[in-house]
Order: sequence, then C-alpha cells, then structure tokens
Amino acid sequence: MDLSKVSQDDRRRILSRAVEKLGRGVVREILEISDVTLWRMLSGKAVIGDDRLLKILQLLSRDEVLEALGARRSLIACGILYEDGGINRAAAIEFIREASKDEYFKRLLLDFVVANYKEELKKILGIVPEKVELKWDPEFEEFLRERKRRRKIATEETLRYYRSLFMKYLEGKELSRELAEEVARHRNKWVRNVFRHYIQYLFYRREISGETYGWIMEYVPSRSYRLEPRAYEIRVEDLRRTFEYLRNKHGLYYTIYLIMYFSGSRLAHALKLVESWSPDEIVFIEMLGRDSARLVCFDEKGFCRYYLGLRGGSKPCEWIYMPKELVQMIERYRGVRRSRTVVERYAKRHGLIQLKMLRKINWRILVRATGDKDVARFIQSRFGELAISEALYENLLEKTDRQYPKALEELRRIIGLDRG
Repeated sequence: MDLSKVSQDDRRRILSRAVEKLGRGVVREILEISDVTLWRMLSGKAVIGDDRLLKILQLLSRDEVLEALGARRSLIACGILYEDGGINRAAAIEFIREASKDEYFKRLLLDFVVANYKEELKKILGIVPEKVELKWDPEFEEFLRERKRRRKIATEETLRYYRSLFMKYLEGKELSRELAEEVARHRNKWVRNVFRHYIQYLFYRREISGETYGWIMEYVPSRSYRLEPRAYEIRVEDLRRTFEYLRNKHGLYYTIYLIMYFSGSRLAHALKLVESWSPDEIVFIEMLGRDSARLVCFDEKGFCRYYLGLRGGSKPCEWIYMPKELVQMIERYRGVRRSRTVVERYAKRHGLIQLKMLRKINWRILVRATGDKDVARFIQSRFGELAISEALYENLLEKTDRQYPKALEELRRIIGLDRG
C-alpha cells in the first residue's frame, strides 16, 4: 500500500476499525496518545500521520483493512485506481495476470466478460476456440437414434451413410472456425447435416458453450430442400406392364410392389413387413390402448391391415393396408431379407416403374377415390401432416377402415386385378 495514496478519511476509517476491534484503551496505549487526541483523530480534527498509520495497520489483518476501506478505496490505496477514476493500466494488467493464477478468480473474470461483452466476443472471435477433437463413437450413434431434439435417425442405412461421411471428412479434425467454414462450403450438402448433428451432440454433452453452438448453427446451414411442384406422369400401361413382368419373372418383387402399391408404404417398410411377418403375434397397440393381433382382416370388405408399428423417427409406419389375397403371397416369402439397393437395381435394370413412384401413385388414387386427404395421410402414416383436430378428436382408424374399400376397388381396376 502506498501511504501517500491513503486519504485522511481513509485513515480515520482504518483507525475506527482498530478501535472497534481492540477498544479505545489498547489503541491509545499503542499510539501513545491521550483520549482527547484519539477523539480528535476519529472526528477529523487532528491529522493521522504516516508513522501512526503504520502502527494502526499492524493492529489489523489485510482483510480487515480492505473491509474498512472498501474495494474502490483499496484499489486507490494500492495505486491501481486514481482518485479521478483513471486506471494505472500497467498495474491493472499485472494484477489481472497474477490474480488469474487463482482458479476461482479466473472463473469470475470469464463469467464477467461473457456476461458483459458477449456480442463483442462474437464479433472478435466468431467462434469460441475450444479444444475438441471430432470423433465418431457409440454415444454419438445413440444420440442420433434416441436423443436428437427433432427428427431422429430412424434407419440403419441413413446411419451408415452419415458414418461414412463423418469418417471421410470430419474424423480426427479439431473444432475450429476454419473447419466450420470448410463444412459450410463443402460440395456434399449432407456433410453439413452430419456436422450440425455433431455440434448438437457436443452441446448436449456440455463440451462446447452456447456461444459456439449458436454461431456454428447460424453459420453452417443445414442441407436445403427445394420444394417445387412437379408433374409426375405415369402411364397406366407402364404400370400394368411392370406388374405383369414381375408376376411372370419374380414372385418376391411382385409381392413387394403390390404391398407398396396398395398401401402407399415405402420400400424399406415393405421389406421390413416381409422379413418380420408374424400375423398372429399379439402386441399392445398404443393407438387402440389394448392388445391385438398384428394382422386384422375384414373378409366381407376384402382387405386386411397389418400393424407394423414403426413409431417415431422421420419415417414412421404404423399400419399397412392390403387386399386380402396378398396375405398368402406375403406368407410365402416370410422371413426373406432383401436390401433396398438390390431391389432398386433390379427395377432399373429391367426398366420397371421406379419404386418411389408407387407411393405417389397410391396417394393420388386414395385422394381421388375417398375424397378425404386425412384418410390418405393416415394410410401412408403421414401423421405429422394431420391437423390437431383430426389427430386427436376423430377416430381415423375406424374412418379409414370404412373408406379403404373404395380406394381398393380403384387400385385393383387400374392395374387390371379386378378381372380376377
């Protein structure tokens, strides 16, 4: 402490603290002054010189002196702060350098800077530098499947594709502004998605700050989807030719095509149906709130529905509707496994209608035959497109069971199955 920086008011505060601690008699004896002189010094009528201030300081601990002065007057007394509010920059920098060796002070300093200069930090740094190495691990896979906030990764095929992109472009790299800029410019837009998923994972694990998370998610755009109206022209003769060819050449693929055509299900779901076919299995169906066999047939109406029960994820599939005669065909191939790629290659090689078109064809026929888009959405498990009123207050399962026979009749007629 520079005694020349300690004002008379500050000296009286320190003297008062000593009297409060030790009593007037002890202080008088140490300073070798009378009671009147002590009173005059405390009331500001007598000056407290440097020699007497040194004696008083020896009576108090460091914390007691700082308490008597207060934080601001202590900084002035130490020469870090000037009376006019100016700062001794060299002393202040040295103080911060030394004080930062204390972990508690360092945390306080960081919290203060973040709380008061957040926007300035963003502009200066762009991204908070954090030593994080990108690494694909089982916990990240589990996060993708189960813990993502929005659409979870539902299929193993998508997961494999994400893993291959990650291992090729991101594995082992250190998180940095440069990496974020590289990903944002990457020619494969799916790399952006994988990278953004990993940033969500790091934030979920609290390995990066909210500032880093926010900047990257703003700077690196997700894969964009351009939704433009498209006119898919499908000729009935091409559709009939496809089914005729498969009926004569490939029974399994003929069955898969029929499943997709009559139900509007995706290829992955049709393959799953054949592989896991267990019509008599009793399962709890949440939508019904009770147990039921997976396969329920309405003989008088000529159709059945099978509870596949793939819930959640971006591509759910609860029910698969089909004509009754299709049950025996599926039974014939129960347990058979095929990959999507193999089936798609076969269709392309033989010039057949693309499998993805069957869902679109089914949608058009369902809407035209039933006049009810909600029924069509329910059949195709497009639950996210249902309004709250339809999803919660209408019994769409019962309604669909009544309406499907209309669509079934039209579906049969178009591919010529109504002729027996």
